[in-house]
Formats: sequence, C-alpha cells, structure tokens
Amino acid sequence: MSRFFVKDITVSGSTQNVAVSKIEFDDGVNIVHGPSNTGKSYILGCLNFMFGGKVTPFSKADTNYDVVAITFASDDGKRVCCKRKIVEGRGKKKEVGSNTIEFTYSDVPEFPVGDYYIESEKKNARPYSHFLLFLLGITKTPQIISTKKRETNALSLRTIFQFFYLDEDNIFKKDTVFYPNHTFTKPVAVLMSLIYLFEAQDFAQDVPAESEKEREERKIKKAGVISYLKSKLKEYTDQRTELQKMKEQIGDEDIESKLQGILDEIAEIESAITEANEKCRRILEQIFEITPRLEEMRLRRDRFRILHTQYNSDIKRLRFIADGESKRGKVQRAAKCPFCNHDMDLPQKEQVLYSEAISIELERVKAQVQDLELAEKDTDAEIQELEKKAAELNSQYQQLKELIEKRLQPRAAKLTVTKESYQNWLLLQQRLFTYDFITQEYNDEITTKSLETEEKVTDIDPMQKFPISLWEALNKAFQEKVRACGYPNNPTARIDKDSLDAVVNEKAKANEGKGYRAFLNTIMLFNLMKLLESNGKHSLHMLFLDSPILSLKEKGKVDENELATPGMKESLFKYIITHCGENQVIIIENELPANVDYEAAHLIPFTKDDDGRYGFLYSVRDADE
Repeated sequence: MSRFFVKDITVSGSTQNVAVSKIEFDDGVNIVHGPSNTGKSYILGCLNFMFGGKVTPFSKADTNYDVVAITFASDDGKRVCCKRKIVEGRGKKKEVGSNTIEFTYSDVPEFPVGDYYIESEKKNARPYSHFLLFLLGITKTPQIISTKKRETNALSLRTIFQFFYLDEDNIFKKDTVFYPNHTFTKPVAVLMSLIYLFEAQDFAQDVPAESEKEREERKIKKAGVISYLKSKLKEYTDQRTELQKMKEQIGDEDIESKLQGILDEIAEIESAITEANEKCRRILEQIFEITPRLEEMRLRRDRFRILHTQYNSDIKRLRFIADGESKRGKVQRAAKCPFCNHDMDLPQKEQVLYSEAISIELERVKAQVQDLELAEKDTDAEIQELEKKAAELNSQYQQLKELIEKRLQPRAAKLTVTKESYQNWLLLQQRLFTYDFITQEYNDEITTKSLETEEKVTDIDPMQKFPISLWEALNKAFQEKVRACGYPNNPTARIDKDSLDAVVNEKAKANEGKGYRAFLNTIMLFNLMKLLESNGKHSLHMLFLDSPILSLKEKGKVDENELATPGMKESLFKYIITHCGENQVIIIENELPANVDYEAAHLIPFTKDDDGRYGFLYSVRDADE
C-alpha cells in the first residue's frame, strides 16, 4: 500500500486575530533549526497532538492559537488533511485536546471527510486510531497480548509511538527509549506490539481461553460452589442423622406387612360403619313413618277423652232433670200477702212432664258413651303398639349409634393413627434413601469440583517470542551505526535483552553523560526505523527527534565531558541524511553541526529576527519552549 509522510502542519486561531502559521516538510530528512524560544519544540508538540496525544502543544491562553491541522501525503500522491482543536478543560485541566478529529480533505476511500474520534462509546463513531494504524499499513486492528497473564488489548499507535517520537524531555533519558517513561507499567504490550510490526503475528494461540479476570471469577465461583455444596452436605447429613435416630426408635419390624393388615382392618371397620349407618338410616325412616301415626292416634285419644267428658256431663244433666221431674208434684205452693203477710191460696198450674223424653235422650247418650269407650280402647291399644314399635326402633338405633361411636369409630381412629405412624416410618425410610442419594451426590460433586483442573497460565516473556535472527540483526545494525556515527574507539555495542537499552563497551547507557545518552537514544530509534523498513511487515516510516545532540538549554547544566564530541554530532547527522531511505525524519535542533553536507536534507531555519522566519508561530515572539 502507499507510504505516507507528514506534508505540513498548520496552526491557526478559531476566534483570535492571529496569523495562520504553516510549516511544510519533505519526504526524507527535515531539520528545523534555530535559536531557543522560537517555537521549534511546538512542532514536535503538534506532531504528538495530531498523532492522538493528550498533551496540548502550546497554551491557547498564551498564544491565541487553538487549532492544529496536519496534512499526510503518500508517495503515490494521495492526501489526508486532519484538524484538531484545543478546548476548555474540566477541573484542574484548563485546556485539553478535543476528542474530535475533523478530516477536512481526503482522497483515501477508506477514510472519507468527516469527524473521527480519539475515544468514543458511540456505536457508529469512527475511531481515529484506525487511521493511525492505517499509516502503518494495518487495515484491521489486531488484538495484542498486553500483560504477563496473556490478556489482550487492541493494538494502538500510542502504545508504540515512542518508537517514532523522542522529544527534548526524553532525548537523554536514562532508561530505554522503547518504553514511554520510567513509570510505564505495560512493557509486554510494547514488546508484543513491536513483534507484531515485524512479524504481523498476534500470537492468538498463546492467549488463554479465559481472561485473568474471568479465571479469577471462575475460581471464586468454584470456591463458592464448593462451599455451598459442603454446607448442603452437612445440612443433609445432620438431617439424616436425626432421621436415623427416629428410625431406630421405631425399630426394624416388618412395617409394610403390618401396614397392610392395618389397612385391611380399617377397610373392614369402614365397611361395618357404612353398614351400621345404612341400618340407622332405615330405622330412622321407620321411626319417621311411625311418629306421625302415633301423634295422630294420641290426638284422637285426647279428643275421645274430651268427648267422653262431655257425654258424662250430658248424662249428669239429664239425670238431674229427671230427678227434678219426679219430685215436682210433691211440692206445695205457699204464698203470703206482701202487705199483711197472711197466707194466700194460689191456684195450681198445669204441669208438663218431660220424663219420657229425658229417658230416651239418656239412653241415647249412654249408647254413645259405650261406642266411645270401644273406640278409646282400640285407640289406646294402637297407641301402645305404636309406642312399643317406636321404642324398639329407638333402642335399635341407639345400639347402632353406640356401636359406631363407641366401638367402630374409636377403633378406626386408633388404627388410622397406627397407619399414619407406619406410613411415616415408610416415608422416613424413603427419606433416608433419598438423603443417602443426595449426600452421595453432593459428596461426588465436591470431589469433582475439587479435582477440576484450572487452566494454568504462565507469565509470558515477550523476548522469548522475539525471533532470534531479528534480534541479532537489530544488535548487529546498532553496533554498525554506533561505530559509523563516530562513537570513540570503535566500540562494541549492543542492546541488552533485559533492560532493552544500549550497552557500549559493556557500559550501560544509564551510566553515560546526557550528551552520550541523547546520541545513543537517537541511534536506537533510527536503527529500529531502518530495521522495520527492511524487515518489518508494518512500519510508520517516520521518526521525530528533538535535539539529538542535546539542546542548548541542557548544555549549561552538564560537564563538558558528558557532551557528545563534535565528530560524533557530525557523523550522526551525516549518517541520518545519507541512510534515511524511504522514511521521513523530522529533527528539531538548535545548532547544526559543521562539516555536514545538508544538500539532501530539507533545512527549515528560524532566525528569531525579521531577517528570515522568526519562529514557528507568526504571531508569537520569544516563544517559551
């Protein structure tokens, strides 16, 4: 695919009246040089900013500039223009880089004009990181092993940006330039990403099926399951112990046979109760039939008695009349004068006799009494017979009720209790069998869970994945460059596999002076860029350096013997210009070494006066770098 390089950087103000500042670069070596405080380091700051860095290249409040644009051009003529703003921050961060990168021009079909995002959780948001990886020739973001425990993360250019970028604060760093800073905690991600650039391998076969977090969660879950199983096993074991005690109290008799006998006897008793109840029902039906008849006869008898009393009264009345009739002729009438009280002779009245009629009536009443007495006798006899029958039926009913209530039902109730106790015993026996099964199942499950093998994940050593031939080539080329760039006494040089840092004549870079460290750090990254160019599957083909021979600001802070020699400086610049190859190198430097042919390089001088270009930002003077 096409190889890209930085064509230009443009800085402007979105609202302030400041002059648009633009600096153009060529493919190959570009050297921006000039006095301090001309804004040279702003250029590398803008590069870092437009490659997704969080640090703003300058202060909007101090410069009135807040828009940075970059143009990437390819060796086959394509261009992509991107723009990013400096915006107000939150909390202590007064100014931050916008999360949005605006593509203002693009003739690369994969990345059309529009907004891209450095970080976004939006589903349809276009990640800016995809474009940065595209510059490396990576069209699909791979997952890279990023921790010793073999966890993965998406490859990010920011993880490896230090391979291509070295500013003035890190140019003379003591620790390896392969890591962003000495507090960096993810060297695995860096080295595995570097291996990917060379080999295009993500070592997916070395990634465990579960992440460390998932393994830990599964381990915790397993421990929780075992703990739960043990608690349930103890619970069921305790319950089984109690059930066994109950079983021992009952005994081991032939409960099933006894239970069957009890059930048969209960069936017989229930049948007897049913039969007795049926008899009671029939007796009650007879009693219900007799009772109305008996009541009717008793009512008749009462009426006969009333009638008998009435007949007796009639007889007494008739006899009384007859007796009076017989004595009426013997009674003399005596009368006295009401005035003188002398006796008076009264004439006799003619008497009417009723004795014959009375006699006939009396005989008739006596005849009725006789008939009534016969009816009363028959009624009394029938009442006695009905009462006897009712008494017998009631007696039979009471006997049956007593049989049911005092014998059959109590016996049935007792047998039911016995039956329930036998059934409980059988249920107990069944529960014991069940508990035996459950406890065995829990015990087996605990054993199975305890014996489950966990995936053993050993710490990965990225250097073991680094091809030996490639490492040898890296070291060989490093020694050649150290010697070619004029390091004194034709030294031996290598990159130590443990520290990933330069060792010259068996002296660690960390023990060198600042000038020598800046010199070796520059060669380490230039050497890496060249090896990626020749042996890598993916390469950015860019290198950005700030003061590789130590900035003027540092010169007054170090002893003279710590500084690289003039010959080393000249040789370094000659080598970079001569061997740049198909790469772009942008160098920020205060002074250019003498005795170097700069014809093949693109020199961009800043003068800090009006004779030429003052500095990077046209509207800023004496920029504080």
